[in-house]
Amino acid sequence: MTERWLQRLVPRLSGQIDLDKVLGELVDEVARQFDADRATFYLVDHAARELVSRAAHLPELRELRLKLGEGVAGWVGQKGESIRLGPQDPDPRASRRIMQSR
Repeated sequence: MTERWLQRLVPRLSGQIDLDKVLGELVDEVARQFDADRATFYLVDHAARELVSRAAHLPELRELRLKLGEGVAGWVGQKGESIRLGPQDPDPRASRRIMQSR
């Protein structure tokens, strides 16, 4: 993967920015770079113990909330560890609720 897409994003970060627009562009570009059908940028809501989508490459959902530990992303949020799944890697942590929303 080249770093050119990230280099194109950096100038947009100087001065006043529309954070939602920048995060949306970032998520869309990450999805393109990884040839992914979806990508989401989450923030952790510690009080609610949830992940809340801040930007997503998910046209079918406006906002996505996952309990910490729910699904692959919830597992990552809970454990604070990264994981990498390939396109053919089934994962038992996948959330049925999220998969059904596709």
